[in-house]
Amino acid sequence: MVVKYSTNYIKRIDVKDVFIATVVSLVIIVLSLLTKSFWGDEIFSINFSPQSFNDLFKTVATDYHPPFYFILLKIWIGIFGESEIPLRVFQALQGILLILSSLVLFRKLFPDYMYHPLWVLWILSSELWLFMPMLRYYTLAAILVIVSSYMFLCWLENANLRTSTLLLTSYIFLLYTDYPSSIVILFHLIYLFFVKRQLVLRLVSMDIISAVFFTPWVFITIKQVYKLVESQRVADLNLSLGSIPLKIAYSIYAFFFGETVYPFEIITIGALLIIVTVFIVSYKNLKLILRDRYAWFVLGLLITGILFTSLVTTFISKHTSFIYTPSRTFFCLAFFYLLLASVYSRILHKSLKLLFLGSILVVNIYGIINWAMGRHFIMPVYATPWKGVLRELEGRKEKILVDESLCYNYYRKILNGTYPDPINPLTVGELYAFLDKPKIYVIMMGRESTEPEIRGEVIKYIQNNGKKFTSANICRLMRHTENLKPEF
Repeated sequence: MVVKYSTNYIKRIDVKDVFIATVVSLVIIVLSLLTKSFWGDEIFSINFSPQSFNDLFKTVATDYHPPFYFILLKIWIGIFGESEIPLRVFQALQGILLILSSLVLFRKLFPDYMYHPLWVLWILSSELWLFMPMLRYYTLAAILVIVSSYMFLCWLENANLRTSTLLLTSYIFLLYTDYPSSIVILFHLIYLFFVKRQLVLRLVSMDIISAVFFTPWVFITIKQVYKLVESQRVADLNLSLGSIPLKIAYSIYAFFFGETVYPFEIITIGALLIIVTVFIVSYKNLKLILRDRYAWFVLGLLITGILFTSLVTTFISKHTSFIYTPSRTFFCLAFFYLLLASVYSRILHKSLKLLFLGSILVVNIYGIINWAMGRHFIMPVYATPWKGVLRELEGRKEKILVDESLCYNYYRKILNGTYPDPINPLTVGELYAFLDKPKIYVIMMGRESTEPEIRGEVIKYIQNNGKKFTSANICRLMRHTENLKPEF
């Protein structure tokens, strides 16, 4: 059985679709506003905005990202300010576009469904709820990958001026948004070679034009790559080729179960057993996927995106730990659910279909609940309750040591209260100068990229002499030190 594909890709988006996308996006954003705080990389994005455009380009050039997302964010902050609510709205608008673009792609590949069950599960994916609200380029890159892939499939059917222009435009914006996700441009060319070789030269010409438009940034990209390669910062488990299968496996795990569900939980094991059983029982029918070239397209893009990102973060961006891989491969998440949709269409027994959908739904809902409650985060930095921390400290006039100073200072500014002044002694001797206060609070997140903000000897001294400070919101995150001066 081969799936039939629709070419009526414009008329099928209506007001109801926009309403659904808006409601889902707003629910995610409101819950993020109520339960989450910005983490370090998000504050890093915000800090680009006060600069002039010229300084912005210079700063981004010394980093390792293209500039498009940061340009949009700067314009938004220039109009609405940098408090948390308008910044969450900025992401909500992207979320609406992401949900709608994925719906269009689902309808193109599965035209018999107005709302495919796997599309519904995609918008209930805990990974979507985790990364869509983040003030990072992840959502924008995912939108552009979906749009460019959708336009590529339309261009395959009708390679006219309109589809060519739209495809070319999506490629250009993608290049200026995210480097790893831009690999889809090459993947489209490889896929085209196998399915419609007579169009290869035309696509190559569009790729060349895209490269020409990217020329103003290409030398900066080369410098960024060189800087990363020469960097001495290497993340844990990033020292061998073994990190590549680890990153691939972790991405697939995160796509399937999310990053707020532990692998040893009963719900994870149960869902895995059900899905494996469904696969075994439906094996003969599932082999029919191999006859569907669009299933190959989805699978190929998924594998290429995850593999290329894993290679980049292993051999170029060596400081990127495997734990960050799902965020960098977020642009592949919709295609993972498209692949599951292809599997679903080959399951013939209704009861097995319900088991398949039900197991994924239960895991997704459980992951969303954990996300909203700030528990079971495999990457705890995403769940750091900075707003809660500062509310606990409000009115206190002591000093504080913090290795995520960007987060602390951002919320200290926008919450408009009285909070401990941050200090950063370079030696234990300098630390003594602050001991006129009864307490020195310490927040140590221990991230490899930010922990060096506080000198190692200071950290070691506090660990040996500090006492735990317990609080409902900030236990495990904070210590205060009393009577730090050693006795002689």
